[in-house]
Formats: sequence, structure tokens, C-alpha cells
Amino acid sequence: IYQILFLDIACFFNGWVKERVEQILTICCRCPANGIDVLIGKSLVSCDGSRLWMHDLLQEMGRKIVVEKCLIDASKRSRLWSPHDIDQALKRKKKNESIQGIVLKSSTEPYIANWDPEAFSKMYNLRFLMINFPNIQFARGLKCLSSSLEVLQWTKCTLEALPLGVKLEKLVVLKMRYSKIKKIWSDSQHFKRLKFIDLSHSEDLIESPIVSEVPCLEILLLEGCKNLVKVHQSVGLHKKLVVLNLKDCINLQILPTEFKMDSLEELILSGCSKLKKLPKFANNVQCL
Repeated sequence: IYQILFLDIACFFNGWVKERVEQILTICCRCPANGIDVLIGKSLVSCDGSRLWMHDLLQEMGRKIVVEKCLIDASKRSRLWSPHDIDQALKRKKKNESIQGIVLKSSTEPYIANWDPEAFSKMYNLRFLMINFPNIQFARGLKCLSSSLEVLQWTKCTLEALPLGVKLEKLVVLKMRYSKIKKIWSDSQHFKRLKFIDLSHSEDLIESPIVSEVPCLEILLLEGCKNLVKVHQSVGLHKKLVVLNLKDCINLQILPTEFKMDSLEELILSGCSKLKKLPKFANNVQCL
């Protein structure tokens, strides 16, 4: 499992904050206890106090190990990070049990993703999908995501809603900061493992997610959602929500009529200048 961790850092996470990498890979059961510290002890990775770094030659070696699993067909590799290889793997809808992680990093050049709209539906072992590419456009649209996803991070996503062609029952972390999301999902979607939602600075969002079918949710970040008008009633009834951040939601007007939140510790409303009335706090709100 230390080899898995080494290859993940080589392919994806060189230069990332250590705590963030540990969070992602622990969720996906790819980071054993003190795993990164073991790699640091073996001089395979270094840490400058917050960020992980890998020597260029070690990173090249790790990526070469992944590529050599299949030199011709990128869809048969475990990890994808090159736009060219990602395009090759997603250009058609076909069964895929090889790809475990996809990380597409930012570029100044526009990127037209010529992916099959349903390519993700056949990726049965894709654990994390992380897209940090502000200029990405989909030539053929996008209709679904892999049901095996545990971490979905998509910065500046241009979609107006999640393409939920399949149930994301394994999803734990959803981060879509600076997105064009208007309404992220319908009230019929069930996320039994989802703990972390971050839609901060998604300025087209007008209503918070409906969380009645998200029983494990602990953190909901909606900071800077400038057109958010309403927080759904289901938020005020959630029993496990610990943090609710609505900072600088300058058009927010409607909160749930009552907060009955056993676990709520942190509620941030600074900058919510149009909010005229706070909800009633039930007796069970004792952790705030």
C-alpha cells in the first residue's frame, strides 16, 4: 500500500498541502496511518512544513511505472493526469475497471473535452475525480458520473447541475468552488456517505442543497454565494451538521424557521446584509 501512496503523490499530489492529500487518500483507503511520514523517512517525499515535494527524478520514475502498465491504451492505466491521455480514455463509453484516479490541473489554454457523455458510467473503480481547469468545455456534454466516486473536486465547473445519471452513494467529499451551479441536485438524490460540501463562491446558486437525504453531512460551506436567497428547511433539521458557513451571502433573506441541530458548532452569517430574521433555536442546539 506504500507503493500506491508513492504513485499517487508522483502522479497527482506533488506540491500539494500534506493535510489535504492525507484527507483525500484516507477517504479512499489509500493512505495508511503515518503513511506519508513513512515515505518521508525513506527520503521518497519531503515536506516543507505544509506542502509535500518529490524530487523530479522520483516523480518521473513513479509516472513511468504507471504509464508502462499499458503504453498504448491510457484507459488501461490506474491513474490519469495528462489531458491527452484523459481524452483517449474518455472518448468512448466502454467498461473500465483500471482507472482509479483522474486529476486534471489548470492551464492557461482553453480545453475542449471530447469525452463521451456517458463515459464515466462504466468506470467501476474510479475513486477520485479532481478537475481544476477553469476553461474546460464539453464538446458532447456530460450526462453521468462514476458511482464509485468518493471524492469529487471541480473548481470553476461550468455545469448548472450535477450530471447525476447514477447514484453517488459512495461520495464523501464534494467540492465545487466558483462553479456555475444553480441547483446542485433534486430532492430525490440520496448520499448516504457524504460528509463535506463546499460550493463557496458559486454565484449562480440561488438555494442551498436539500440535505434531508444526506444523513452524514458535517460541513456545508456556501461562502460568497452572492445570489443565494434561501437556505432550505432541511438544513435546519440536520442532526450531524457541525459547520454552516454563509459568509458574504449578500442576498440571503430566508433561513429555516427553526434550527434543531444537535451537532452545530459553528454558524457564520457575517456579510449577510439582507437577512432580517434569525431562526428559532431549539433546546437541542447546545454545541453552538
